[in-house]
Amino acid sequence: MLIPAMPTEQQPLDHTKQTLLEQRRQRRMTRDRENKRRKKSEYVHELTELRATMAKLKLKISSMARAASTSVTLLPWHEVARAVEEDTTALVKSNMRLRDEIEWFRHLCSVLASAAPAPPRHHLVGAASWRDACLYQDDSLRAMGLNWITTATRANAPGALAHMALESDKSSFTNVTFDGTWIRMHVMHEKVLDHTSLDDAVQLAWTNVLLDGTSTVSHVTRLDSGRDDTVYVRHGGRPKHSLQLVQRAFREPGDDYAILVARSVMDDELHPYPAGDYKTDGQEWILVREIGPTTCLVRQIMVFSQPFFDHDHVMSLDEFVPLFTRQGARTEKLHPDDDDSRVDILRVFLDRTYSARQARFEEMLDLPLASPPSTT
Repeated sequence: MLIPAMPTEQQPLDHTKQTLLEQRRQRRMTRDRENKRRKKSEYVHELTELRATMAKLKLKISSMARAASTSVTLLPWHEVARAVEEDTTALVKSNMRLRDEIEWFRHLCSVLASAAPAPPRHHLVGAASWRDACLYQDDSLRAMGLNWITTATRANAPGALAHMALESDKSSFTNVTFDGTWIRMHVMHEKVLDHTSLDDAVQLAWTNVLLDGTSTVSHVTRLDSGRDDTVYVRHGGRPKHSLQLVQRAFREPGDDYAILVARSVMDDELHPYPAGDYKTDGQEWILVREIGPTTCLVRQIMVFSQPFFDHDHVMSLDEFVPLFTRQGARTEKLHPDDDDSRVDILRVFLDRTYSARQARFEEMLDLPLASPPSTT
């Protein structure tokens, strides 16, 4: 009979070791699975973020591409710039060619002017002056003539009357032009009226300046004009000098200005000039413009010539200058053909005289109001 062997101490030790190894292996496997799961999760998260970033970048690229393709023109900017450059070059060449042509024509004109004979000078006032400023004895023709003279004077108002700027504090301006026979003298006065309405300013200019402005230096006779809105007067009182003027005020409803006109009548069958008196071809415009709620500008422009005795006899320069300037002793020393010196004397006298009359012009506008004018 066999007797079983007794267990040794080595067997329990091996079993315990195997158990520990198994537990360690299980823990390592668990840890490896967790690490793989975490790395996979991190990879998925990183991949998701990268995809989102790529989507954002694609959107930004698309937006930038759309912005780059957007233009205010239908063509690319470089084509527009090239077209502008070509047009500019063509215009510069055209401008240079036109300048050369202008210079050539200027030279041609100078050659032709030196070769052509000078036109004859006419010692006449001009048919237009007599035709446009003549009154007849017939009542209907007379009324038509008065209306024509004043309306034409209104239509021919110089541009400086309304558009000349106040360039300085000097409110008086004079100028003399001489073409070898005919003298034209231009005089301008102006004044700004404060605290004055347009109606009052028109009344002041009509009554105190246009109607009574020369009454202190000449005798004024009221002639029958045949019209209620027109004044026809004769200025006398000077030796051998008469001046017959037709005067009228123009103002339309709603306008912020009025224009007063005066025109010398060259010939009048009903009221002829005294025999032997000389006449003067003159025109006058007075602009009254509202430049503020209670401020008005009054500007007067006068254009007149040297006297003449009839249609064919104009007073010469050497006769007119000493008569007008009262400087006979000075002008007698001048050479008969020295017209430039006579014109200079006339220009200085006119500037000095009418610069002094600026004060008189302002004084007349400061006088009290009288009856309002008839306007049309």
